Amino acid sequence: FEALQGQVQPRALGLGFMDWCPVLLTLPGDTSLGTKQLHFGGRGKAMLLEVTWSEVRQMAKRAPLWLLLLSDTRQVLASACLDLAPAVAHAV
Repeated sequence: FEALQGQVQPRALGLGFMDWCPVLLTLPGDTSLGTKQLHFGGRGKAMLLEVTWSEVRQMAKRAPLWLLLLSDTRQVLASACLDLAPAVAHAV
């Protein structure tokens, strides 16, 4: 986030899991990157996934979780993709 200081500030975090519709979590207006932490005002700490066992078995093969840091104009400021398949396979 250091490269963003003094430039466009993040206003939302986009979460995309598998092929499902992405979710947008807006950040409070006073979010600052000075602490290198994003505060969501108590929101965005957990996700509940309601899936069948056959879907869980498929997730054990491929389970991308996309994280997108977005500006107020929805410009992507930073992104990361985490493969959760090993964690899903371990949990099954």
